[in-house]
Amino acid sequence: MKKLALAMACLFAVGVAQADDKGGFSQDAAPPPPHKLDDGYRGVEDGRIMTVEQAKTMHDGATVSLRGNLLKRQGDDRYQFRDKSGTITVIIPVARV
Repeated sequence: MKKLALAMACLFAVGVAQADDKGGFSQDAAPPPPHKLDDGYRGVEDGRIMTVEQAKTMHDGATVSLRGNLLKRQGDDRYQFRDKSGTITVIIPVARV
């Protein structure tokens, strides 16, 4: 019986210890400053949209973000892509989940 009472007291203490009177989202706080990314990985949110003309000047295998239309599939992972500045063959690898 004493062990059960001790276990219950410990569980109650853990629950109270983790409670935070100022937890959660606070609208009064200023948002953190955005990160300045000069080098390194660029995610979807901060990538620069390029044109086909600009992408053609980059090295083979470069990762780019383009805005336009896929015209047709040319192979397993090769597609013909077009935007306002021209047409290019792009490689879009299959996503493996």
